Amino acid sequence: MLGVAFNCNVCHKLADCLDNMICRCKPQFIGDGRYCCSEDLENQVTIVGAAALFRCNTDCKIPYSSVSWYFNGARLNMSQGRYVVAKGGMDLYFANVSTADSGVYTCEIAVGHSTHRRYQILEVSDGRQRTESMADCSSNCGKSCARKRFIARGEGTHPGEFPWQAMLCTPSQGQHCGGVLVSSQCVVTAAHCVVHEGSRISNINVCLGRHCGNCSEVDPEGNPQCFKPSSVVVHPDFHRSTLEHDIAVLKLSRPPSCDCTSVMPVCLPDQSRDGTLFKVQSEGIVTGWGKVNSTISRSRCLRKGSVRLASRRICSMRHISYPVADSMMC
Repeated sequence: MLGVAFNCNVCHKLADCLDNMICRCKPQFIGDGRYCCSEDLENQVTIVGAAALFRCNTDCKIPYSSVSWYFNGARLNMSQGRYVVAKGGMDLYFANVSTADSGVYTCEIAVGHSTHRRYQILEVSDGRQRTESMADCSSNCGKSCARKRFIARGEGTHPGEFPWQAMLCTPSQGQHCGGVLVSSQCVVTAAHCVVHEGSRISNINVCLGRHCGNCSEVDPEGNPQCFKPSSVVVHPDFHRSTLEHDIAVLKLSRPPSCDCTSVMPVCLPDQSRDGTLFKVQSEGIVTGWGKVNSTISRSRCLRKGSVRLASRRICSMRHISYPVADSMMC
């Protein structure tokens, strides 16, 4: 607007000030640019018979005109009398929860002509513990006894959902890489995780069954078992500069105790399925403790995401700075 100076100070700290004088919240955040907050709210775990309280607008104070609540995508019927709302609809309360109440609760906020949604997961436990356990890793694979988890936006994971997930740590870097248990004593990881300076075999710790934190921290949500590798085999054609053949195998000093609730090898596919496993547009799941967005360095707890296999041509176009070799998939 001619004669009017636009001050970027009106933009929230989690927003970008664009050239066309607009405040826009950064990816993974919602709001009108003056107010921004994360889309996902803190999850809740409770037991049968307790009460549940959801608060939709506790941290970012988005100005709004109306609020609606949904359970697993269906709008909640407030006329039944079970659900109580307060603070202009921003708080949702109900008592005497059951396991059927486990799921994703969404508050939909109307702000002007736009709509924003925030997600929160409720998990209701009946208090019983699973007793299924298998001590031998050699004859079992690909089995998780974790309770079913409702995931909002496909990011969080439940402890034990991926019992083959490994965490790699060094004294200087702490947790810096992930891996996968593929047999009773072997973990596959990226070669660059074990050949960089300071990653001598004596410096590497491999933890299985860990969900949150670092290798040296107490993990109240997991049941970690940590090992020193007795040997490391790096692909002979690995190149540090191009990251071609970026794969390595670590042999653990001893086999872990396998339990489908925390530690279990993944099942490896038959070679005859190579043609179908790596078809363009086929879908897979990636897991790890990597970056969540540009403002958070690492995730403290294990996360997952659904991705599709891209063609080498598309991959090369989108990753100009990184040469895509024939030995890679994208």
